[in-house]
Amino acid sequence: MTESRSLLPGADPEEVLRELAHLGAENILLVGHQPHLGRLLGRLVSGRRDVEIPMKKAGLAELSTGSDPMLERAELKFYLPPKLLEDLGPRRGAGRAGAS
Repeated sequence: MTESRSLLPGADPEEVLRELAHLGAENILLVGHQPHLGRLLGRLVSGRRDVEIPMKKAGLAELSTGSDPMLERAELKFYLPPKLLEDLGPRRGAGRAGAS
């Protein structure tokens, strides 16, 4: 795990993209806050700095990028809002042995 100041709410999303390009990792999980993540998501998907894609707290998105996220737009694979994630989670009490 690596902490980064580029994920702080007031940071420029371009800072995150520079760090991602430098890491060269195939898979990365970013955790942050709104509106910063919405601006980053908008920048990745549209390639523009003035686009924000609002995300709900505890939402989850998967994107696919090329080798340099600064130069290439990302493909949004999915976005799951928190309500859907909650609905998809295990049911309380389901699957307990001996429950009647």
